[in-house]
Amino acid sequence: MQEEAEVGAQAEGARRRIPRKRKEGPKIEKVEVEVPEIPEQATPAIAQALIKHLLFMRQQIPMPLEQFKPFLRSEAPENPRKRPSPAHRKALKVLDAMEGVLQGVEDLCREMRLLGILITLGSTPINPKEAFILRFPEDCPPSTFSAADLKKKTGVLSRTLIRLLVTSGLSNFDKPAFPLKTYVLALAVPKGPRTSGDENSSR
Repeated sequence: MQEEAEVGAQAEGARRRIPRKRKEGPKIEKVEVEVPEIPEQATPAIAQALIKHLLFMRQQIPMPLEQFKPFLRSEAPENPRKRPSPAHRKALKVLDAMEGVLQGVEDLCREMRLLGILITLGSTPINPKEAFILRFPEDCPPSTFSAADLKKKTGVLSRTLIRLLVTSGLSNFDKPAFPLKTYVLALAVPKGPRTSGDENSSR
């Protein structure tokens, strides 16, 4: 009886020592696009184009931003004393947030060299449901184009990158989306010649 009790106790101890399998976290759908060499002055416009297009493609706004703004103005109450509907106020809040992000990208690029943009959709930027990464070359040459030619070239590059983005993450764009918290993070270093300190900070 004593031996049976000892064997039973050993078996119980072995069961207790069996490690439990850890539950794997949710899979993050990630799409990454490398930007070819471009003029440095074109980086903010390309980053802005990606942000605007991506939020529309993932159904975070109901239509492209260029159409969204005039649509909201047309839906505003004619009587200024009349309070807008909750849905209209929420849409205006989303529009203000988007314009703030786009302006922030432009302001950042005046003083810093943009190396990448990370756009995440989900409750937190650390563990999002979807992540989209746009990487710029570390050494973008200054533009030698006129303002008009630079604007035209930037438009062509933006459309090319958007097509590449959609092709790279085709399965993502086929999936239905629903409103999620959106975070936009930028990786940038001070403008000027690269130093060892810049290299470390860019990682």
